[in-house]
Amino acid sequence: MIHDNNPNLTQLISDIEKYFDCLLSEEEEADLIRRVALTEIRHPLVEEAKVVMGFRTLASDPCSTRAVKPRRHSRLSPLLNGRRIAAAVALILTLGCLLRFALPSPPSSECIAFVKGSTITEEEKVLELMLQNISEFNQGAEEAEEEILDDLNLLSPLSE
Repeated sequence: MIHDNNPNLTQLISDIEKYFDCLLSEEEEADLIRRVALTEIRHPLVEEAKVVMGFRTLASDPCSTRAVKPRRHSRLSPLLNGRRIAAAVALILTLGCLLRFALPSPPSSECIAFVKGSTITEEEKVLELMLQNISEFNQGAEEAEEEILDDLNLLSPLSE
C-alpha cells in the first residue's frame, strides 16, 4: 500500500493493518483505538478502522473528522432487554405446552408389525417375525464371513 510521507500516517496505517490481522496486544489495541478516535488524518483505511471500531463521523458536518462513540441506549434498555427475555421464555413455554398436549401420546407397549400390507398385532406372531428376520440377517452375515475367509485362504499361500 502506498503511504504519504507523513510518518504519523505511515505508523497509524501500519498499526491498523496489524489490528485487522489480530497482531496487536491488548495494550497496543487500546492505544490504537484512542489514536484512531482522536486522529484528524483522512485516509480510507483510517475511516474503515473507525467504522470497525464503532466510531462514526458526525452526521451534522460531513467534513468533520471528529469521531464519537455511538450513543448508548437509555436507562430503560436493561428493562426492555429483561422484557424481551421474559417474552421469549413465555413463548418457549407456551409452544412446549402446546406441543405436549396437542400431539397424541404414543400408544402403550403394543407390538405391531406391518407385513406385506397387513397389520399384525398379536405379540407372539410379531416376536416370531422379528426373530425370523434376525436369524436371516445372521445367516447372511455368516455367509459373507465365510466368503471373506475363503478369499483370504486363497491369498495365504501367496504370502508364504
